[in-house]
Amino acid sequence: MGHDSNGEDQTDWRDRLRQKLSSAPTDYAGRRAALSDVSHSVRRQIAEALQPVLNAHVRTLPHETYEEKRMVASWVNRELHELGLTIRCPKTGTPSILVADLRSGDEDSKGRFRIEARDETGRTTRTYCSTRLPDLELMEEPPRRENFARQSDLPHRRR
Repeated sequence: MGHDSNGEDQTDWRDRLRQKLSSAPTDYAGRRAALSDVSHSVRRQIAEALQPVLNAHVRTLPHETYEEKRMVASWVNRELHELGLTIRCPKTGTPSILVADLRSGDEDSKGRFRIEARDETGRTTRTYCSTRLPDLELMEEPPRRENFARQSDLPHRRR
């Protein structure tokens, strides 16, 4: 039997989760809706629990040079993606990523951090920029948009 970092028996919460999931409706649409609610709730709780410790940890990482900023941004985005999370843009509230860039024509620069999002058309928007590492607010990563997927592409039941 494993224990989490608080010494609690991991089987306790896993058993409770299993019971919760098995009590979901038995039809596909109902079960999918119920499981989707659980999934969203879990990711919101993970974002809330991770945000302060992620911000504290990232501040301990070297981030003075452009290369260091680039490595921090890449690490943050990868860590969040693995948990189904992303950064919430401080200006727009939209799902975003952290990037490092150089001002054009300023190759000697130490670089800067930028928050980058995509608008409804998929075009990249830059909403926040600073030489300092911003406090990162976390949110659930939105579902990936499948190319060419439409509602009419859904499989139909045979009659």
